[in-house]
Parts: sequence; C-alpha cells; structure tokens
Amino acid sequence: MRKLSFVKNALCFLLLLIITIVCFYILIDKSEINYNGECIEYIIRPGDTYWSVADKHHIKGDIRIYVRDIEKVNGIQPQNLQPGDVLIIPLQKE
Repeated sequence: MRKLSFVKNALCFLLLLIITIVCFYILIDKSEINYNGECIEYIIRPGDTYWSVADKHHIKGDIRIYVRDIEKVNGIQPQNLQPGDVLIIPLQKE
C-alpha cells in the first residue's frame, strides 16, 4: 500500500515539474525581441561593451535578451572585444 502511495506522489511531482517547465519555456519564448531583418555594422570604440552598444540601439523589450542576441550573431566573447572590431547589430522592429 505504501509503495502505491509513493508511486502516485512521484508521478504527481513529475507531472507538476513537466507543467512548470513547459510554462517557463512558453514565457521565455514570448519575451523574444522582434527584429526587422536588417542589421548595421558598429565599430567598437575604447570602453565599449556589449551592454553599452546594445543600450545605444535598444528600442523595446528586455535588454538582456538583446545583448544575448548581439553576442550570438557576432560570436565574440565580451572579454575579447577590442577597439576597431566590427559588430553586426540586428535592428529591432519599432
């Protein structure tokens, strides 16, 4: 009898965990930024970071996602940005 109760509790926990993960995934997916398909080139200046560059071009949405997307497009680690590097900046829809 105890074994059956344990199995039921474990299945309920597993189901709740799956539902939580699916809901979290849906919420994250909706927070994505919409881009208009255009990009610009930005030349890194002394003192620039992904955050400062993103802040100059960010229109709406979570700036953290915008920074992550700029990093993905360029494939350059933040600590490796050097003055003179060229970043591709995806433009957001207004």
